[in-house]
Amino acid sequence: MHIFLFASFGLGLWGIVHNAGVLGYVADAELLPISVYKQCMDVNFIGVVQVTKMFMPLLRKAKGRLVTISSMAGHAPIPGFAAYAASKAALSMFSAVMRQDLFKWGVQVSAIHPSGFKTNIFGSREHWSSQDQNMLDNIMPDVKEDYGEEYLASLKDLHHTMSTVTSSDLSPVLEDVCHALLAREPYFSYTPGRGAYLIPCLFRYFPLWVYDNFAKQSFQVHRNILPRSLRISKANNKMA
Repeated sequence: MHIFLFASFGLGLWGIVHNAGVLGYVADAELLPISVYKQCMDVNFIGVVQVTKMFMPLLRKAKGRLVTISSMAGHAPIPGFAAYAASKAALSMFSAVMRQDLFKWGVQVSAIHPSGFKTNIFGSREHWSSQDQNMLDNIMPDVKEDYGEEYLASLKDLHHTMSTVTSSDLSPVLEDVCHALLAREPYFSYTPGRGAYLIPCLFRYFPLWVYDNFAKQSFQVHRNILPRSLRISKANNKMA
């Protein structure tokens, strides 16, 4: 768990930055093993709650800062990110409630919702291959038949795709963390990165079909392959 604690002379513990996070694997929600859901919730949400509760008496005493790095995926649905996004949505709501609970104590709470940045959260290719095998080992035979080997094999390419489309410049996130910790009046919500503010707004304030079309074009350009049963059905409809 990557937790950074900042101390201030005479005040004890001044700030906590929750930076732990796991992605697990990216695939259709039906295909993800339950172990991936549990891992994302344990690290991305439960772990944050446990550490926060442990150090909260010190933070209240110092009237310090609680900063949590969540994700844009916690505010807008992204295909293939069911486990990760659900854990980040829980984390974002936890931060929002903590802000209300801790206001009377003088503790400032901030949540940072970055878009895509190139970090170790994607894991290595070896880790990705291991997760892929774990998924294949846990799929029911009829589900595997419906999706087909070609579709399932295409999921392996997502590791390379995400690594190429995400930004390696982490300075926007670091600048927001510093502002949340040190500014006289920090914001509650920060949205560093391309689309981190616009995409959730598109989901919240536009008709749902607008966002669905946007998500289909933006997040699935790497996966133009339909599941096997859908391809067969589509072909049969054309012949009819």
